[in-house]
Amino acid sequence: MKLFRGKQKGFSLIELLVAIPIAGLVVAAATGAIIQLLNVNDINASTMAIRQVQTAGSWVSRDGVQAQSTSGIGTVGTGMPFTLTWSFWDTGASPPVNETHQVTYSLVDMPSGSLKQVQRHEIVTDANGAVTSDTTIFVAKYVDGSAISCQWAWETDPAPAHYSSTTFIFTVTAVVGSETESRSYQIRPRSLV
Repeated sequence: MKLFRGKQKGFSLIELLVAIPIAGLVVAAATGAIIQLLNVNDINASTMAIRQVQTAGSWVSRDGVQAQSTSGIGTVGTGMPFTLTWSFWDTGASPPVNETHQVTYSLVDMPSGSLKQVQRHEIVTDANGAVTSDTTIFVAKYVDGSAISCQWAWETDPAPAHYSSTTFIFTVTAVVGSETESRSYQIRPRSLV
């Protein structure tokens, strides 16, 4: 770099040709980082919404395929709350196990806002009817209470069209931030087939 003499001011052409691309790279990197920071909240919200509907569907499907009887599942309305019941016995265990599971799914208000939580309440009783376990967990949060349902499936085969007595559809929608995620699960309890 030459020293300026007298009235010479500014940068030489070579200095500008080197400085401008370097400044462009710095600005491009900073812009990418800012865009990533702005998008991370949307990505986290989407991931959280997906996790909520998948977890709710997993629990209801797991309990639904074991159900020997159901109550509360409708053909109109939300079908919430609903109850799934099944008996489990294992004569090979020592002592033999003979227990009944009753699982009720219901909607509970979130601590704030209009969204709901899906609550799973399970009561396990032994052969004599004594309660051996009574547990309550939340299987999903941020649920849109107006978009959740559990209804018997509509079947057209065999004719005439009718509501199924062997298959129900559980639909759940979660809203996290500006992200909305919905899933429908078709569940056929083994004992009702």
